[in-house]
Amino acid sequence: MIRTLTVNELRGVARDGRLPIAALALGVLLAAAISSGHVRANAAAVERADAEKAARRQWVGQGDKNPHAAVHYGTHVFKPLGALEAFDPGATPWLGVTLKIEAHRRQFASDAAAADATALDRFVALSPATVLQLLLPLVIIGLGFGVWTRERELGTLRQLAAQGVASGRLFAGKTLGFLAVVSLAAIPAGAGTVWAFARDAPADRLCWLVAVHAVWLLTWVALTLAVSALARSSRAALVTLLALWGGVGLVGPRLVYDLAAIAVPVVDRDSFAAGLATSLKNGLPSGPPRDERVETLTGEKLAAAGYVDAAAFMDEGLLGALELQAEAAFENEVIAYHFEELEAGLSRREGVARWLAWLSPYVAVRAVSAGLSGTDADHHRDFGRAAEAYRQALVDQLNTVFAERSGAAGWDYKAGEAVWAEAAPLTWTPPGTNAVLRTQAPALVVCLGWCVFALFLGAWAARRMRVV
Repeated sequence: MIRTLTVNELRGVARDGRLPIAALALGVLLAAAISSGHVRANAAAVERADAEKAARRQWVGQGDKNPHAAVHYGTHVFKPLGALEAFDPGATPWLGVTLKIEAHRRQFASDAAAADATALDRFVALSPATVLQLLLPLVIIGLGFGVWTRERELGTLRQLAAQGVASGRLFAGKTLGFLAVVSLAAIPAGAGTVWAFARDAPADRLCWLVAVHAVWLLTWVALTLAVSALARSSRAALVTLLALWGGVGLVGPRLVYDLAAIAVPVVDRDSFAAGLATSLKNGLPSGPPRDERVETLTGEKLAAAGYVDAAAFMDEGLLGALELQAEAAFENEVIAYHFEELEAGLSRREGVARWLAWLSPYVAVRAVSAGLSGTDADHHRDFGRAAEAYRQALVDQLNTVFAERSGAAGWDYKAGEAVWAEAAPLTWTPPGTNAVLRTQAPALVVCLGWCVFALFLGAWAARRMRVV
Protein backbone atom coordinates (compact mmCIF):
# COMPACT_ATOMS: atom_id res chain seq x y z
CA MET A 1 0.00 0.00 0.00
CA ILE A 2 2.79 2.42 0.86
CA ARG A 3 4.44 1.73 -2.48
CA THR A 4 1.13 2.27 -4.29
CA LEU A 5 0.54 5.61 -2.56
CA THR A 6 4.07 6.71 -3.40
CA VAL A 7 3.67 5.84 -7.08
CA ASN A 8 0.24 7.50 -7.23
CA GLU A 9 1.65 10.71 -5.78
CA LEU A 10 4.38 10.77 -8.39
CA ARG A 11 1.88 10.14 -11.18
CA GLY A 12 -0.46 12.85 -9.92
CA VAL A 13 2.20 15.55 -9.90
CA ALA A 14 3.57 14.39 -13.26
CA ARG A 15 0.11 14.59 -14.87
CA ASP A 16 -0.59 18.21 -13.92
CA GLY A 17 2.83 19.43 -15.13
CA ARG A 18 3.99 20.98 -11.87
CA LEU A 19 7.07 18.78 -11.48
CA PRO A 20 8.88 19.69 -14.73
CA ILE A 21 8.03 23.37 -14.25
CA ALA A 22 9.35 23.34 -10.68
CA ALA A 23 12.50 21.42 -11.65
CA LEU A 24 13.18 23.78 -14.55
CA ALA A 25 12.59 26.92 -12.48
CA LEU A 26 14.82 25.69 -9.66
CA GLY A 27 17.54 24.63 -12.07
CA VAL A 28 17.50 27.96 -13.90
CA LEU A 29 17.62 29.92 -10.65
CA LEU A 30 20.51 27.89 -9.28
CA ALA A 31 22.41 28.05 -12.56
CA ALA A 32 22.01 31.84 -12.65
CA ALA A 33 23.00 32.15 -8.99
CA ILE A 34 26.06 29.93 -9.41
CA SER A 35 27.17 31.80 -12.51
CA SER A 36 26.75 35.25 -10.98
CA GLY A 37 28.36 34.08 -7.74
CA HIS A 38 31.44 32.83 -9.55
CA VAL A 39 31.64 36.02 -11.60
CA ARG A 40 31.49 38.18 -8.45
CA ALA A 41 33.97 35.97 -6.58
CA ASN A 42 36.44 35.86 -9.48
CA ALA A 43 36.27 39.61 -9.95
CA ALA A 44 36.82 40.15 -6.22
CA ALA A 45 39.73 37.69 -6.22
CA VAL A 46 41.43 39.54 -9.07
CA GLU A 47 40.93 42.89 -7.33
CA ARG A 48 42.35 41.60 -4.06
CA ALA A 49 45.33 39.94 -5.76
CA ASP A 50 46.12 43.18 -7.57
CA ALA A 51 45.73 45.16 -4.35
CA GLU A 52 48.03 42.79 -2.47
CA LYS A 53 50.73 43.14 -5.15
CA ALA A 54 50.37 46.92 -5.14
CA ALA A 55 50.56 47.10 -1.34
CA ARG A 56 53.64 44.87 -1.28
CA ARG A 57 55.32 46.85 -4.05
CA GLN A 58 54.57 50.09 -2.24
CA TRP A 59 55.89 48.74 1.07
CA VAL A 60 59.16 47.37 -0.30
CA GLY A 61 59.71 50.42 -2.49
CA GLN A 62 58.98 53.09 0.11
CA GLY A 63 62.56 54.33 0.14
CA ASP A 64 65.07 54.95 2.91
CA LYS A 65 63.62 56.07 6.25
CA ASN A 66 63.71 55.42 9.96
CA PRO A 67 62.17 51.98 10.74
CA HIS A 68 59.67 53.47 13.19
CA ALA A 69 58.64 56.05 10.62
CA ALA A 70 58.02 53.15 8.23
CA VAL A 71 55.66 51.61 10.78
CA HIS A 72 53.70 54.87 10.83
CA TYR A 73 53.66 54.78 7.03
CA GLY A 74 52.20 51.30 7.31
CA THR A 75 50.77 48.90 4.76
CA HIS A 76 47.52 47.07 3.98
CA VAL A 77 46.45 43.42 4.26
CA PHE A 78 43.47 41.85 2.54
CA LYS A 79 41.19 39.07 3.70
CA PRO A 80 41.52 36.16 1.23
CA LEU A 81 38.51 34.68 -0.53
CA GLY A 82 37.25 31.25 0.46
CA ALA A 83 36.35 28.59 -2.08
CA LEU A 84 32.69 28.66 -0.99
CA GLU A 85 32.20 32.42 -0.96
CA ALA A 86 30.47 32.17 -4.35
CA PHE A 87 28.01 29.71 -2.80
CA ASP A 88 27.14 31.77 0.27
CA PRO A 89 28.59 35.31 0.61
CA GLY A 90 27.23 35.42 4.17
CA ALA A 91 28.21 38.57 6.02
CA THR A 92 31.30 39.28 3.89
CA PRO A 93 29.71 42.06 1.77
CA TRP A 94 29.00 44.04 4.95
CA LEU A 95 32.19 43.40 6.93
CA GLY A 96 34.98 44.73 4.75
CA VAL A 97 38.11 43.06 3.38
CA THR A 98 40.93 45.61 3.82
CA LEU A 99 42.87 46.34 7.01
CA LYS A 100 45.41 49.14 7.48
CA ILE A 101 48.52 48.01 9.38
CA GLU A 102 50.25 50.83 11.25
CA ALA A 103 51.79 51.71 14.58
CA HIS A 104 49.81 52.74 17.68
CA ARG A 105 46.37 51.69 16.43
CA ARG A 106 44.28 48.75 15.28
CA GLN A 107 41.87 49.51 12.49
CA PHE A 108 38.51 48.02 11.57
CA ALA A 109 38.19 46.38 8.17
CA SER A 110 37.11 48.68 5.35
CA ASP A 111 36.08 48.49 1.69
CA ALA A 112 32.90 46.52 2.30
CA ALA A 113 31.20 45.67 -1.01
CA ALA A 114 27.78 46.69 0.36
CA ALA A 115 29.03 50.25 0.94
CA ASP A 116 29.18 50.87 -2.80
CA ALA A 117 26.16 48.75 -3.75
CA THR A 118 22.86 50.20 -4.92
CA ALA A 119 19.45 48.93 -3.88
CA LEU A 120 19.23 47.12 -7.22
CA ASP A 121 22.58 45.41 -6.59
CA ARG A 122 21.30 44.04 -3.28
CA PHE A 123 18.09 42.85 -4.92
CA VAL A 124 19.67 40.97 -7.81
CA ALA A 125 22.66 39.56 -5.86
CA LEU A 126 21.14 36.09 -5.66
CA SER A 127 23.37 33.34 -4.27
CA PRO A 128 22.94 29.55 -4.50
CA ALA A 129 22.50 29.49 -0.72
CA THR A 130 19.58 31.92 -0.94
CA VAL A 131 17.92 29.83 -3.64
CA LEU A 132 18.21 26.66 -1.56
CA GLN A 133 17.30 28.21 1.77
CA LEU A 134 14.60 30.69 0.81
CA LEU A 135 13.23 29.79 -2.63
CA LEU A 136 13.35 25.99 -2.45
CA PRO A 137 10.68 26.01 0.31
CA LEU A 138 8.43 27.94 -2.09
CA VAL A 139 8.92 25.19 -4.67
CA ILE A 140 8.02 22.58 -2.04
CA ILE A 141 4.91 24.55 -1.07
CA GLY A 142 3.87 24.88 -4.69
CA LEU A 143 4.23 21.14 -5.25
CA GLY A 144 2.66 19.93 -2.02
CA PHE A 145 0.07 22.30 -0.60
CA GLY A 146 -2.70 20.05 -1.95
CA VAL A 147 -1.18 16.65 -1.15
CA TRP A 148 -3.92 15.86 1.40
CA THR A 149 -6.57 18.49 0.63
CA ARG A 150 -6.76 17.54 -3.04
CA GLU A 151 -7.42 13.91 -2.08
CA ARG A 152 -10.20 15.04 0.25
CA GLU A 153 -11.73 17.33 -2.36
CA LEU A 154 -11.69 14.57 -5.00
CA GLY A 155 -13.14 12.01 -2.60
CA THR A 156 -10.26 9.54 -2.93
CA LEU A 157 -9.22 10.01 0.69
CA ARG A 158 -12.60 8.72 1.86
CA GLN A 159 -12.22 5.68 -0.40
CA LEU A 160 -8.83 4.89 1.13
CA ALA A 161 -10.26 5.21 4.63
CA ALA A 162 -13.18 2.95 3.69
CA GLN A 163 -10.68 0.29 2.62
CA GLY A 164 -9.24 0.32 6.14
CA VAL A 165 -5.88 1.88 5.27
CA ALA A 166 -4.24 2.95 8.53
CA SER A 167 -3.30 6.61 8.98
CA GLY A 168 0.32 5.61 9.57
CA ARG A 169 0.47 3.90 6.18
CA LEU A 170 -1.20 6.88 4.56
CA PHE A 171 1.31 9.25 6.12
CA ALA A 172 4.29 7.06 5.16
CA GLY A 173 3.10 6.64 1.59
CA LYS A 174 2.31 10.30 1.08
CA THR A 175 5.56 11.40 2.70
CA LEU A 176 7.66 9.08 0.56
CA GLY A 177 5.74 10.04 -2.57
CA PHE A 178 5.98 13.76 -1.94
CA LEU A 179 9.65 13.44 -0.94
CA ALA A 180 10.29 11.62 -4.21
CA VAL A 181 8.54 14.42 -6.10
CA VAL A 182 10.61 17.12 -4.36
CA SER A 183 13.79 15.09 -4.88
CA LEU A 184 13.14 14.83 -8.60
CA ALA A 185 12.84 18.62 -8.69
CA ALA A 186 15.72 19.44 -6.35
CA ILE A 187 18.35 16.71 -6.78
CA PRO A 188 19.40 17.58 -10.37
CA ALA A 189 19.84 21.23 -9.44
CA GLY A 190 21.51 20.31 -6.14
CA ALA A 191 23.89 17.92 -7.87
CA GLY A 192 24.82 20.66 -10.30
CA THR A 193 25.54 22.97 -7.39
CA VAL A 194 27.78 20.40 -5.70
CA TRP A 195 29.62 19.77 -8.98
CA ALA A 196 30.18 23.52 -9.45
CA PHE A 197 32.03 23.79 -6.12
CA ALA A 198 33.48 20.28 -5.73
CA ARG A 199 36.81 21.12 -7.38
CA ASP A 200 37.85 23.93 -5.02
CA ALA A 201 35.81 23.52 -1.84
CA PRO A 202 36.98 21.31 1.07
CA ALA A 203 35.17 17.98 0.81
CA ASP A 204 34.16 17.84 4.48
CA ARG A 205 32.58 21.29 4.41
CA LEU A 206 30.74 20.48 1.18
CA CYS A 207 29.35 17.27 2.71
CA TRP A 208 28.12 19.15 5.76
CA LEU A 209 26.47 21.75 3.54
CA VAL A 210 24.67 19.01 1.61
CA ALA A 211 23.52 17.39 4.86
CA VAL A 212 22.24 20.63 6.38
CA HIS A 213 20.29 21.58 3.26
CA ALA A 214 18.87 18.06 3.01
CA VAL A 215 17.55 18.43 6.57
CA TRP A 216 16.12 21.83 5.59
CA LEU A 217 14.37 20.27 2.59
CA LEU A 218 12.92 17.46 4.73
CA THR A 219 11.68 19.99 7.29
CA TRP A 220 9.65 21.84 4.68
CA VAL A 221 8.35 18.60 3.19
CA ALA A 222 7.01 17.58 6.62
CA LEU A 223 5.59 21.04 7.37
CA THR A 224 3.83 21.13 4.01
CA LEU A 225 2.28 17.70 4.63
CA ALA A 226 1.18 18.72 8.12
CA VAL A 227 -0.52 21.93 6.99
CA SER A 228 -2.15 20.18 4.01
CA ALA A 229 -3.53 17.50 6.34
CA LEU A 230 -5.01 20.01 8.80
CA ALA A 231 -6.33 22.61 6.33
CA ARG A 232 -9.99 22.56 5.24
CA SER A 233 -9.20 23.29 1.60
CA SER A 234 -6.30 23.56 -0.82
CA ARG A 235 -6.65 27.34 -0.85
CA ALA A 236 -6.46 27.52 2.93
CA ALA A 237 -3.40 25.24 2.90
CA LEU A 238 -1.64 27.42 0.33
CA VAL A 239 -2.38 30.65 2.22
CA THR A 240 -1.25 29.12 5.53
CA LEU A 241 1.99 27.77 4.07
CA LEU A 242 2.82 31.07 2.38
CA ALA A 243 2.21 32.86 5.67
CA LEU A 244 4.47 30.34 7.43
CA TRP A 245 7.16 30.83 4.79
CA GLY A 246 6.97 34.61 5.16
CA GLY A 247 7.13 34.38 8.94
CA VAL A 248 10.08 31.97 8.96
CA GLY A 249 12.06 33.48 6.09
CA LEU A 250 11.25 37.20 6.18
CA VAL A 251 9.85 38.29 9.55
CA GLY A 252 11.57 35.72 11.78
CA PRO A 253 15.19 36.74 11.12
CA ARG A 254 14.48 40.39 11.90
CA LEU A 255 12.72 39.38 15.13
CA VAL A 256 15.53 37.06 16.20
CA TYR A 257 18.28 39.60 15.61
CA ASP A 258 16.35 42.40 17.31
CA LEU A 259 15.71 40.23 20.38
CA ALA A 260 19.38 39.22 20.48
CA ALA A 261 20.42 42.89 20.29
CA ILE A 262 18.11 43.71 23.21
CA ALA A 263 19.35 40.75 25.26
CA VAL A 264 23.05 41.51 24.67
CA PRO A 265 23.73 45.24 24.18
CA VAL A 266 27.02 46.02 22.46
CA VAL A 267 28.81 49.36 22.48
CA ASP A 268 28.50 51.35 19.25
CA ARG A 269 31.55 52.27 17.18
CA ASP A 270 31.75 55.91 18.32
CA SER A 271 31.59 54.96 22.00
CA PHE A 272 34.11 52.19 21.41
CA ALA A 273 36.54 54.62 19.74
CA ALA A 274 36.10 57.14 22.55
CA GLY A 275 36.73 54.51 25.24
CA LEU A 276 39.81 53.21 23.42
CA ALA A 277 41.22 56.73 23.01
CA THR A 278 40.67 57.47 26.71
CA SER A 279 42.46 54.27 27.77
CA LEU A 280 45.38 54.97 25.42
CA LYS A 281 45.73 58.40 26.97
CA ASN A 282 45.14 57.58 30.63
CA GLY A 283 45.56 53.80 30.99
CA LEU A 284 43.10 50.96 31.46
CA PRO A 285 40.22 51.55 33.90
CA SER A 286 41.42 48.75 36.19
CA GLY A 287 45.14 49.33 35.67
CA PRO A 288 47.80 51.89 36.57
CA PRO A 289 48.05 55.27 34.77
CA ARG A 290 49.63 55.28 31.32
CA ASP A 291 52.96 56.84 32.33
CA GLU A 292 53.39 54.45 35.25
CA ARG A 293 52.61 51.39 33.09
CA VAL A 294 54.94 52.51 30.28
CA GLU A 295 57.71 53.13 32.82
CA THR A 296 57.24 49.61 34.21
CA LEU A 297 57.36 48.09 30.75
CA THR A 298 60.45 50.15 29.87
CA GLY A 299 62.18 48.80 32.97
CA GLU A 300 61.33 45.28 31.90
CA LYS A 301 62.76 45.93 28.44
CA LEU A 302 65.94 47.42 29.92
CA ALA A 303 66.32 44.44 32.25
CA ALA A 304 65.86 42.01 29.36
CA ALA A 305 68.59 43.88 27.44
CA GLY A 306 70.93 43.82 30.46
CA TYR A 307 70.83 47.58 31.16
CA VAL A 308 69.26 47.73 34.65
CA ASP A 309 69.93 51.22 36.12
CA ALA A 310 72.33 51.90 33.23
CA ALA A 311 70.16 53.77 30.75
CA ALA A 312 72.59 56.72 30.78
CA PHE A 313 75.30 54.53 29.25
CA MET A 314 73.18 53.28 26.35
CA ASP A 315 73.23 54.45 22.76
CA GLU A 316 70.49 56.93 22.01
CA GLY A 317 69.08 54.70 19.29
CA LEU A 318 68.93 51.60 21.49
CA LEU A 319 67.32 53.47 24.37
CA GLY A 320 64.80 55.09 22.05
CA ALA A 321 63.96 51.75 20.44
CA LEU A 322 63.39 50.08 23.83
CA GLU A 323 61.15 52.95 24.89
CA LEU A 324 59.21 52.56 21.65
CA GLN A 325 58.83 48.85 22.32
CA ALA A 326 57.55 49.56 25.83
CA GLU A 327 55.07 52.10 24.49
CA ALA A 328 53.91 49.64 21.82
CA ALA A 329 53.49 46.93 24.46
CA PHE A 330 51.26 49.26 26.51
CA GLU A 331 49.20 50.15 23.47
CA ASN A 332 48.84 46.47 22.58
CA GLU A 333 47.48 45.77 26.07
CA VAL A 334 44.90 48.54 25.77
CA ILE A 335 43.88 47.62 22.22
CA ALA A 336 43.58 43.93 23.14
CA TYR A 337 41.43 44.75 26.17
CA HIS A 338 38.92 46.85 24.25
CA PHE A 339 38.74 44.65 21.16
CA GLU A 340 38.39 41.46 23.20
CA GLU A 341 35.57 43.08 25.17
CA LEU A 342 33.84 44.14 21.94
CA GLU A 343 34.29 40.77 20.24
CA ALA A 344 33.11 38.89 23.33
CA GLY A 345 29.91 40.94 23.31
CA LEU A 346 29.34 40.32 19.62
CA SER A 347 29.97 36.59 20.08
CA ARG A 348 27.49 36.44 22.97
CA ARG A 349 24.88 38.24 20.86
CA GLU A 350 25.38 35.83 17.97
CA GLY A 351 25.18 32.89 20.38
CA VAL A 352 21.85 34.17 21.71
CA ALA A 353 20.63 34.58 18.12
CA ARG A 354 21.55 30.97 17.35
CA TRP A 355 19.40 29.73 20.23
CA LEU A 356 16.59 32.17 19.40
CA ALA A 357 16.60 30.57 15.96
CA TRP A 358 13.98 28.21 17.41
CA LEU A 359 11.63 31.05 16.42
CA SER A 360 12.89 30.94 12.82
CA PRO A 361 14.93 27.93 11.66
CA TYR A 362 15.95 29.92 8.59
CA VAL A 363 18.28 31.87 10.88
CA ALA A 364 19.93 28.63 11.98
CA VAL A 365 20.32 27.28 8.44
CA ARG A 366 21.77 30.57 7.26
CA ALA A 367 24.22 30.70 10.19
CA VAL A 368 25.48 27.15 9.57
CA SER A 369 25.76 27.76 5.83
CA ALA A 370 27.76 30.96 6.27
CA GLY A 371 29.99 29.33 8.88
CA LEU A 372 30.80 26.35 6.66
CA SER A 373 31.33 28.71 3.70
CA GLY A 374 33.81 30.77 5.74
CA THR A 375 31.80 33.96 5.33
CA ASP A 376 30.35 34.52 8.80
CA ALA A 377 31.41 37.04 11.43
CA ASP A 378 33.48 34.45 13.30
CA HIS A 379 35.80 34.00 10.32
CA HIS A 380 35.99 37.77 9.93
CA ARG A 381 37.00 38.23 13.57
CA ASP A 382 39.56 35.43 13.30
CA PHE A 383 41.15 37.19 10.34
CA GLY A 384 41.11 40.45 12.31
CA ARG A 385 42.98 38.79 15.19
CA ALA A 386 45.52 37.35 12.76
CA ALA A 387 46.01 40.79 11.21
CA GLU A 388 46.49 42.32 14.66
CA ALA A 389 49.10 39.72 15.57
CA TYR A 390 50.83 40.51 12.27
CA ARG A 391 50.69 44.25 13.03
CA GLN A 392 52.25 43.77 16.46
CA ALA A 393 54.95 41.50 15.06
CA LEU A 394 55.76 44.01 12.30
CA VAL A 395 56.01 46.89 14.76
CA ASP A 396 58.21 44.83 17.07
CA GLN A 397 60.37 43.66 14.16
CA LEU A 398 61.09 47.18 12.90
CA ASN A 399 61.62 48.57 16.40
CA THR A 400 64.12 45.75 16.95
CA VAL A 401 65.89 46.68 13.71
CA PHE A 402 66.07 50.25 14.99
CA ALA A 403 67.47 49.07 18.34
CA GLU A 404 70.08 46.73 16.87
CA ARG A 405 71.30 48.72 13.85
CA SER A 406 70.90 52.41 14.62
CA GLY A 407 74.02 52.65 16.81
CA ALA A 408 75.41 56.15 17.23
CA ALA A 409 73.17 57.48 14.43
CA GLY A 410 70.17 57.24 16.72
CA TRP A 411 67.03 58.73 15.23
CA ASP A 412 68.97 59.71 12.11
CA TYR A 413 69.38 56.03 11.19
CA LYS A 414 67.58 55.03 7.99
CA ALA A 415 66.81 51.56 6.72
CA GLY A 416 66.32 50.59 3.09
CA GLU A 417 64.64 48.10 0.81
CA ALA A 418 66.46 45.10 2.28
CA VAL A 419 64.86 45.74 5.68
CA TRP A 420 61.38 46.24 4.24
CA ALA A 421 61.66 42.99 2.28
CA GLU A 422 62.43 41.11 5.51
CA ALA A 423 58.86 41.70 6.64
CA ALA A 424 56.98 38.72 5.20
CA PRO A 425 53.38 39.14 3.95
CA LEU A 426 50.51 38.10 6.21
CA THR A 427 49.41 34.47 5.96
CA TRP A 428 46.08 33.41 7.51
CA THR A 429 44.69 29.93 8.05
CA PRO A 430 40.89 29.99 8.57
CA PRO A 431 39.33 27.99 11.43
CA GLY A 432 38.98 24.28 10.70
CA THR A 433 35.69 22.51 10.06
CA ASN A 434 35.54 21.07 13.59
CA ALA A 435 35.92 24.55 15.07
CA VAL A 436 33.09 25.80 12.85
CA LEU A 437 30.83 22.93 13.90
CA ARG A 438 31.53 23.60 17.58
CA THR A 439 30.62 27.25 17.13
CA GLN A 440 27.52 26.42 15.13
CA ALA A 441 26.39 23.59 17.43
CA PRO A 442 23.32 25.52 18.72
CA ALA A 443 22.22 26.28 15.16
CA LEU A 444 22.73 22.65 14.14
CA VAL A 445 20.57 21.54 17.08
CA VAL A 446 17.87 23.97 15.97
CA CYS A 447 17.96 22.64 12.39
CA LEU A 448 17.67 19.04 13.51
CA GLY A 449 15.10 19.87 16.20
CA TRP A 450 12.82 21.63 13.73
CA CYS A 451 13.09 18.69 11.33
CA VAL A 452 12.11 16.20 14.03
CA PHE A 453 9.27 18.48 15.19
CA ALA A 454 7.98 18.84 11.62
CA LEU A 455 8.01 15.06 11.08
CA PHE A 456 6.11 14.43 14.31
CA LEU A 457 3.67 17.21 13.43
CA GLY A 458 3.08 15.66 10.02
CA ALA A 459 2.42 12.22 11.53
CA TRP A 460 0.09 13.70 14.16
CA ALA A 461 -1.80 15.70 11.55
CA ALA A 462 -2.26 12.59 9.40
CA ARG A 463 -3.89 10.78 12.33
CA ARG A 464 -6.25 13.68 13.08
CA MET A 465 -7.05 14.43 9.44
CA ARG A 466 -10.68 14.57 8.33
CA VAL A 467 -11.51 12.37 5.34
CA VAL A 468 -14.52 14.45 4.28
